[in-house]
Amino acid sequence: MGNISITNTLTNGSVVDADDLNENFTDITSVVNGNVDGTNISASSVLTIATLTANTSISTDTIAEKTSATGVTIDGVLIKDNLSTSGITPIDGWISTGTFTYASATTITVASGAASIYQINDNLRFKQTAGTYKYFKIAGVADTVLTVNGAGLYTVLNEAITVPAYSHGANPLGFPINMIPGYVKCSVSLGADMANLVSGTNTKVLLDAEAYDINSNFAAYKFIAPVGGYYSVTGSVYFYTNILDAKLFTIYIYKNNATILQGQIHSSGTSALTLLVAGNVLLAKDDYIELFAAHATGANTVSLYGNPLVTFMHIVLISII
Repeated sequence: MGNISITNTLTNGSVVDADDLNENFTDITSVVNGNVDGTNISASSVLTIATLTANTSISTDTIAEKTSATGVTIDGVLIKDNLSTSGITPIDGWISTGTFTYASATTITVASGAASIYQINDNLRFKQTAGTYKYFKIAGVADTVLTVNGAGLYTVLNEAITVPAYSHGANPLGFPINMIPGYVKCSVSLGADMANLVSGTNTKVLLDAEAYDINSNFAAYKFIAPVGGYYSVTGSVYFYTNILDAKLFTIYIYKNNATILQGQIHSSGTSALTLLVAGNVLLAKDDYIELFAAHATGANTVSLYGNPLVTFMHIVLISII
């Protein structure tokens, strides 16, 4: 229990003056009732503390207002009443921020000094009239403007923005998992041999054996992008029958039925050939990717080998912005 400061010192054996005794009694009663230096510190009051010492000094600017419904836990003690959480990231990873205002479908006006708060690749969330959260990646930061990317899932509407928050973390609570780089990915291969490819014709490789397809984006021999972003794509084809010398063999990565990546080789002898092509491609939501193969032997007898180690396609989302 803390010390009680009394106005008058009384010594043993002395004659007690009634006024002195009353003043001391008043001091003691005031402390018991929760008053220190004329300020009441009952549970319903706000207490401002300049310096708190417990073995060592803990200095704070103020502990003056409650901004979190759940409070903050310090050394296992939940502190709820009248505690400012400024500078403390809530347990869900989202930090409430200042006013957001619509500027365009991909830009938001914010208070001056944005570069001291936000950075590229931060996550944003807020609500508009629909009442559910929208999520974005920050693609650009200027003094009063944020450029945002909703990965084809979300756009900024010309209407009020409420409960804005940001996160420096990679995966704050509620952020769409298919917008997280590395989550969307698949590895598929040719399950059976494809025989007698037509010479001079690009033939779709019927990839039908899935090693994995996280988020279920591969079907009917194609990968369909669930979100807009940059994807790493690797394709491989093994030509294994009726290889003729000095003939052209080609593989293609198609995006929306048009070539975006291509690999070629001229045969040297009659041995089986493996061709591999890889690159990073920008896809919009619902763009699709397929693997094609072709040869120019003049005969329709070349086949593709159905082995998952040699005829396959791997795709993974690497970035939203």
